[in-house]
Amino acid sequence: MPDNASALLVALPDRRRRIAEVLAPQGVEVTGEAAGPETALRLLDERAPALLVVELGAETDDPDVLLRNELLLEFVGDARDRVEGLRVIAVAESGNSGLAADALTHGVDAYVVVPDAR
Repeated sequence: MPDNASALLVALPDRRRRIAEVLAPQGVEVTGEAAGPETALRLLDERAPALLVVELGAETDDPDVLLRNELLLEFVGDARDRVEGLRVIAVAESGNSGLAADALTHGVDAYVVVPDAR
């Protein structure tokens, strides 16, 4: 990973903290956190990070979760267009192959399953 910043886009503050703790020993500095795409786009433009971490909701029948995932994955494409060489990691509580495939199709480089942070 180049000497550059890491921007996080995740819904839960506790999850953001845990991800930052994992990235720090790898030499990745967290320079921005956002709860949604609107704030994250501004941070991407300001800081041009090397890494973006997004949290996807476990795939359910909940239309709000499905809509949020869809918006996040659209954001991944926008982010890649804005920052050359951006790497994207999706973090999710589900190893659902459909969700993982959808993430990879939308430009996510890695899909990581993590236990519930709550």
